[in-house]
Amino acid sequence: MQVKNKLYPYPVLNDNLINSTFFNKCFQLCFDSEKTKEELKLNNIHFETNSKYIMDLYDAGLIGVVCIVECSYTVFRKCYPLTNSLGRAIVLESDDFNGKVEISMFAYAKKDFSISSDEFLDDYKGITFQIDKYDVLAVNDGVTVKFDHLDTDDNVVRSIFNIVVDENLKPSDAYYAFYEGKKIIIYLPREQYENYSIVFNSTNFKEVFFNMLLVPVLAEIFSTIKRSLSDEDYDLDDVCGDYTWFYSVKNGYKKTFSTELTKESFLDIPSVTLAQELLGKPFGPSLVNIIEVIRENKEENANE
Repeated sequence: MQVKNKLYPYPVLNDNLINSTFFNKCFQLCFDSEKTKEELKLNNIHFETNSKYIMDLYDAGLIGVVCIVECSYTVFRKCYPLTNSLGRAIVLESDDFNGKVEISMFAYAKKDFSISSDEFLDDYKGITFQIDKYDVLAVNDGVTVKFDHLDTDDNVVRSIFNIVVDENLKPSDAYYAFYEGKKIIIYLPREQYENYSIVFNSTNFKEVFFNMLLVPVLAEIFSTIKRSLSDEDYDLDDVCGDYTWFYSVKNGYKKTFSTELTKESFLDIPSVTLAQELLGKPFGPSLVNIIEVIRENKEENANE
């Protein structure tokens, strides 16, 4: 959440001096960044300021400082408390984001109190201002970073699904899925999970895994959502609000069909068809790969 040139009815320290009502004071968000394909790590993240008044309020426990990370596309928003000491690290996992991500910082009031300081600009000096709990007292609009995911079946899968182990399941137990949240979580018994890992990381058999597990799970969930859409007041925005992962469905649909997914088109297309389209229509390639293995085995047996 960037404040930019927003005005307040009391003095606010802004690291952008044009928008600040403190004279020549800074409020800096400091960190060392380390980015990989999987994550962005903000090492030694902390705040620095040359405002004695702000530091006195902080030391007295009247204000707190937080870093806000948010991505409008994936509806991600999280608050991280900060101090003025080194050592804190924040890890941002790329699967949680797509496109522009804003990283900003604020100092806020932890209780009601009044402020007056010689550090204010001349128009504010000599005046006492009443501050309410949670009022913003210092701002840094921070930085904007981008997470760009390539348009591949693997990235679609990673943005929608999370496959985990349920240690309470026996090897013969059926898997189950939970889809209310940022991702669809599929729970497998330990032995099945280990076998899944081998298949998923095999280029030749990844589509087999898609057909056996992901397509039926996604199709069933689509059918459940369609029943909810029978309510005229419930639309795809409501679906995205309830299930964050559905943003990836809308994005995948647009890239596949070059048009926006609407409530009408979602209801019209069969659930199993849409699931296959989003996952790269894996049935055909999986059959080809299985046939190749069968033929290789036959050739080996014939040569023995």
